[in-house]
Amino acid sequence: MVGDLFHVGHLNLLKRASRLGSQLIVGVIEDNIVYKYKGRYPIYSMSERIEIISSIRFVDNVIPQYSRDGTDNVKMLGNINIIVRGDDAILENEKNFIESVGGSYIQLARTPNISTTNIILKIKG
Repeated sequence: MVGDLFHVGHLNLLKRASRLGSQLIVGVIEDNIVYKYKGRYPIYSMSERIEIISSIRFVDNVIPQYSRDGTDNVKMLGNINIIVRGDDAILENEKNFIESVGGSYIQLARTPNISTTNIILKIKG
């Protein structure tokens, strides 16, 4: 996840994801990767976002992610059987990988009417 300008939508996603398994490990996407697909850098740096997300009680561990696709992190960690994403993007490589090892790719609905992009636009006026 990006987790920039942490808001209730992020909290809802993490809370719901934590109920799907025995522990929740969150990959936080590196700033330059975010820029490549969003066209803007995050407001908070990756290290700040990791610190914020690490403090959420539903989260067991937070690791840096150096691509949008979390497949490399899943391979590195091993013994992962669920990947959870918001319903705003299906990353086919991730989905195909986790399903190829007998795991599940779960998409959770986003919280309506809230996004970091909308918050930024509201602040800009």
